[in-house]
Amino acid sequence: MKTCRFNVLLLLQLLCSIAISQPQQLKFSHLDRGAGLSQSNVTCILQDSRGCMWFGTCDGLHKQDGYQFTVYKNNTKDINSFSNIN
Repeated sequence: MKTCRFNVLLLLQLLCSIAISQPQQLKFSHLDRGAGLSQSNVTCILQDSRGCMWFGTCDGLHKQDGYQFTVYKNNTKDINSFSNIN
């Protein structure tokens, strides 16, 4: 009976030491109009296979590559541009 308790306590101590030793390196940053979004109301978000983040807004499609935003908007004079779906 004592051996069973000892094993349980040893297992708990081992699990606690593993959980405590995990690195806590989470970093969040807020992307807003000051960071390059042309509109703060984002309707959809996607991350592509290269790690770029894509944000859909009513003002166009925004690609964030980790450094800067590229904005893709509808151009009524160019038939090959994005459609303007609202």
